[in-house]
Amino acid sequence: MSRCSPTLALCEWSLYHCPMDYKSNRNVVYSCKCHVVWCPRDRRRVLVEGIDGKLRVILREVAVETHSEILEMEVMPDHVHMLVEVDPRNAGAPYKI
Repeated sequence: MSRCSPTLALCEWSLYHCPMDYKSNRNVVYSCKCHVVWCPRDRRRVLVEGIDGKLRVILREVAVETHSEILEMEVMPDHVHMLVEVDPRNAGAPYKI
């Protein structure tokens, strides 16, 4: 059985049997991940206690609406880090809140 090289996007026998994490739509096979970092104005420590939980819920709802997937999310008191996989058509601005 053929295996994919980590440096190559194509397998010898088929792209769709490759063990890498690729998604596809009608005419594109892609793996488009964005590292998003944002913070409140003046980096105020407002993302604490119940607010951080509500923010996580809102961001997951936005991900569903934009057909994207949050791979990693960390909410700190003064900023948020997210790793998001998006469709290339939405890669410019996937999160409009």
